[in-house]
Amino acid sequence: MLYVGPFQCGKEVKRKISGLYTSGSTGTHCIILYDDTAINVSFAIGVLRSFARKEDMKVFLKGGGKTLALFAGNGFYLASGSAKYQLRRMPWKKKKMKTFDVRKTTAEIVAMLNAYQLSLIGSYPTAMELLATEQEKGNLRKHPAIIMTGEEKLNDDVRDALSKAFGCYVQTNYSCTEGGTVTCECAEKHFHINDDWVILEAVDENNAPVPFGTQSSKVLLTNLANRICPIIRFAITDRIILHKEPCACGNSRPWLTLEGRTDDILSLGNGVRIAPLSLYAILKEVHGIERF
Repeated sequence: MLYVGPFQCGKEVKRKISGLYTSGSTGTHCIILYDDTAINVSFAIGVLRSFARKEDMKVFLKGGGKTLALFAGNGFYLASGSAKYQLRRMPWKKKKMKTFDVRKTTAEIVAMLNAYQLSLIGSYPTAMELLATEQEKGNLRKHPAIIMTGEEKLNDDVRDALSKAFGCYVQTNYSCTEGGTVTCECAEKHFHINDDWVILEAVDENNAPVPFGTQSSKVLLTNLANRICPIIRFAITDRIILHKEPCACGNSRPWLTLEGRTDDILSLGNGVRIAPLSLYAILKEVHGIERF
């Protein structure tokens, strides 16, 4: 986190600014700055709009509302960074939220989970897939109210496997460092765009708009909440399909379907399985590697 006191009109303005990395899929990381307003908007959207079903929110709150954020723990990615920002700014949240580094061994993660009472787990689909195996073996004994995944595509077979193993509803969203919580998933498994805070344009390789129902080559994102670091028509290599037909859930916001990251779990011959984000987080720190 970067704490900066900028000067405006000759007077010092006390302002907290957070610095987060993008994933660097083009070969270069982009550092995005968030001020309090931008990060609070993203957080509020996640809290108020993220639950696809009201009954899951009720069970979550009834169970104590304790959350585990299981992500790459170096503090510069959106999920990990925003969680640590909240804990630093609001220490009382330490009773309700815990962060843990997904790069730890499966045994360490299982031990931590068994020792922590929680209502919600937030993590990557591939990381949760590995934990589902531990749950089925009896090594892990957790029954959260809900599992919320992000940053990778949640395939239907993985969603079903997680729901069966943990006995709860499983959902996802579409977020990115440049735009925060871009969309929230509804009960119909459609991604509704938070179009009061972000603008998404589905375009081809030449930045020309593609018709509704057609898969884009990329998206152009504008963040309406971030004024400290303006993001205007920022090109992101996600492929989406915008839809104009009404959604059966009743949400009137426009919605999309998303390809997202399609990385697989790396399975070694000795039975060891490594989640892609865990591998990525290590490789990116190796000096001399520019792309992989």
